[in-house]
Amino acid sequence: MNEMVLKDALLEANNFIADSLPSGKYAFSYRVSRKIQKYIFWEMHPVVYRLKNVATVIILVILMSGTIILGSSEKVRAAVIGWLSNTFEGVFAYQGQRNSAIDISGYSMRDLVPNEFTYSELHSSMTEGEKIENYITPDDYFFSLQISKSEEGKLVQLLSDTDDKVRQVAKDNYIIDHYYNSDGTENAYVWQDESGTLFYIGGRISEQGLDKIVTCFLEKYKK
Repeated sequence: MNEMVLKDALLEANNFIADSLPSGKYAFSYRVSRKIQKYIFWEMHPVVYRLKNVATVIILVILMSGTIILGSSEKVRAAVIGWLSNTFEGVFAYQGQRNSAIDISGYSMRDLVPNEFTYSELHSSMTEGEKIENYITPDDYFFSLQISKSEEGKLVQLLSDTDDKVRQVAKDNYIIDHYYNSDGTENAYVWQDESGTLFYIGGRISEQGLDKIVTCFLEKYKK
């Protein structure tokens, strides 16, 4: 069957369908009309259609190549994580080798937080490389202890305020990053010890309250 015969058959089928319909005006739905218009556009602009396909293939190749590079190169992965941490508010990363022999299971601040803070077993967890202790404040906010000894660093969620600020404070031979929001109602201390283990303590608490807890925490686990 050649193209001319096929066109004649389609025209005859179209006339047959049109004659079999009741008299009156008919129209395609908006969704079908949009599809028809799209197909007509691609038919009338073949170059644009090819460019679209080429661009899709290029994007897929770039994504696949980037995934392979990130998975195989620690330096590239660290650079990308660093760029993301500086670009998007709410997360940050700490890099460096961790000492996998360090036992983080014994760390806790249950006896250091205020009595009105309620320990949340549902939101707390413990794995070989990470420990999270979450507490619920009286106004239903989280206050957290997060410890990580992951070899590749750890992304840590910051405070709920999107206008987080940071300054450094010295405490017990550590340089601690102090994150705080615009009105001072949320604060977090982040530091690494000699083994490279990452510590995060923070949430809905005043700077004075956080400083007291972290001071007691460092004193309790001083090596």
